[in-house]
Amino acid sequence: MTLQADSAELQRQYGDTQRLVQRKSLHAKYGRGDWYPWLRAQVPLAADMRVADIGCGTGQLWGALAGQWPPSLAVQLLDRSPAMVAAALAQAAALRPRGVVGDAMRLPLRDASIDAALAVHMLYHLPDPHAGVRELRRIVRPGAAVLAVLNGRDNMRQLAQLVAGVAGGPDRDPSTLRLDAEAGARLFAMHFAQVRVARFDDVLVCTDPEDVMAYLQSLPLPPQAHASALRQAVEAAFAHGDGALRIDKDVRAIVATA
Repeated sequence: MTLQADSAELQRQYGDTQRLVQRKSLHAKYGRGDWYPWLRAQVPLAADMRVADIGCGTGQLWGALAGQWPPSLAVQLLDRSPAMVAAALAQAAALRPRGVVGDAMRLPLRDASIDAALAVHMLYHLPDPHAGVRELRRIVRPGAAVLAVLNGRDNMRQLAQLVAGVAGGPDRDPSTLRLDAEAGARLFAMHFAQVRVARFDDVLVCTDPEDVMAYLQSLPLPPQAHASALRQAVEAAFAHGDGALRIDKDVRAIVATA
């Protein structure tokens, strides 16, 4: 598996919602089912808070917990992709959020104007993740919290090993090659007064090879990862697992207080 921060690849991956939705569906079908409640609990949001969701993606967090948010939240949804912003606005419609198409390394937000910020699975997409962390610190008021989510090095290693066996390359989650959770926590510690890390452990026991193939084909794979070879590798992995493929997740929430 590969991960590129260049604009052409990001446009291909996130110019529309299809690939991201496909990847999320594997976690939704086989995951433990409490990801969004767990995530919300890391940084409780209270009435009248000004909240910025940076790199909001499809905004499923807001839709999954619809009706559970304080109705007076002032939510801003920011992403580089207009399609993602549109999807997120629909998910969070009950809160009447503001949608912004913008760059996470140059946020179009005033200094110290935000009471809580989210940066979920997005910092590793930036050409300069450190610049993204600096911008998060700039926009939040003193005492405010930023919730960032990054992957640990062992996240979904079984899939990375499967792809590496077909196409070569590293046998670990490609997002961690740019920025893993440990390095991310160190970046936040450079700019925030307090940093806390919480780990979300989950195991996906996949029982349908087609679900795994769909997930893999949504990724920015190396050109030598031909579909036929991938399918053979997936089928062999399922046969070795008596009809199932276990995928261990290692996801970390980094809560940084300004």
